[in-house]
Amino acid sequence: MEWNVPTNGWHWDGIHFNHHVDSPDQGLLCLCIFSDIGPRGGGTLVAEGSHKVIARYLAEQQNGVTLEDGIQDVNKAHQWFGMLTGQEGTNSSLGKDTNRIDYFMNQTVKVDGAHLKVVETTAEAGDVYLCHPFLYHASSQNHSGIPRFMCNRTTPLRERLNLRRRNETDYSPLEFSIRKAL
Repeated sequence: MEWNVPTNGWHWDGIHFNHHVDSPDQGLLCLCIFSDIGPRGGGTLVAEGSHKVIARYLAEQQNGVTLEDGIQDVNKAHQWFGMLTGQEGTNSSLGKDTNRIDYFMNQTVKVDGAHLKVVETTAEAGDVYLCHPFLYHASSQNHSGIPRFMCNRTTPLRERLNLRRRNETDYSPLEFSIRKAL
């Protein structure tokens, strides 16, 4: 099978809690790399810019949302996410002749004010990616023939995010990022 952008597995993390834009349950997504990972070597695929769309979506969910419901809602509400995840429906699935690598990785598409593009992570053993907790990501096929070892860890916060601080300089980088997206 040829390497391609998958339709399965796209998500942001946090199956164990109800999601709110200011949830303390996850402060960062850490991708910890224990072996070298080259191109098409099984690195995590990330939807660059997706954290902005997810932040806006979560800000609208006054009572919070489960991860599964949130992912389904975003996939239905935004054509790009629907196509990425292979959801059937009006204008949401790519034609069989469309090259998924070209469409998702070689182009940037503007969705809800965010510029989206799929990026493959490559790394050397010992590298750590610190990612926004709302970042859409998925595993990819390993065509290198070399096993890869990595894990992702969530890092909970001590308290809810505060998106209404008095001084702009008091925001954490995560709070600032979410405020900028909103």
